[in-house]
This record gives sequence, C-alpha cells and structure tokens, in this order.
Amino acid sequence: MADSDVGVPPKKRPAEGDSPGGTLRSYLKRGEAFIDEILRHNESLRLRVVQLESQLFMENTPVPPPAAAHELRVVFQQLHREHD
Repeated sequence: MADSDVGVPPKKRPAEGDSPGGTLRSYLKRGEAFIDEILRHNESLRLRVVQLESQLFMENTPVPPPAAAHELRVVFQQLHREHD
C-alpha cells in the first residue's frame, strides 16, 4: 500500500446497477416500459377515434321521413312482384 492510499477505503467492485452495463440495461428497461405505455395509450386513442367517427357518421346519415320509407317499401314490393 502506498503512503498516498492511507485513509482511503479500498475500492469495491461496482454493484450490477452501478456498472456501465447495468446502467445501460436499466435505461433500456425504462425505455421499453415507456414505449409499452405509449403503445397502449395509442391503441386506446385509436379505438376512441373509431368510436367518434362511427358516431359522427351515424349523426350525419340522413334518416328518411316515414312517408319516404313507406314509398320505398311500396316501390320495393312492386319490383318484387314484377320480378316473380
């Protein structure tokens, strides 16, 4: 031991999390968890967009008045009879 080492604790082997490889693995695991969270959130947002688009389509689809619906039934029945 050199005189300059007096009072200095001996160097310990770094723990797994303290080593460069352990630190990198820790960052990669955190990054993977973050990406998984983003993908789950993206999926829920995508499903919400589909719901809203469907709702918008239903609200913008014109509903024929009862008279028009009756007229269409009559025409359909006439065409069906002509076809038979």
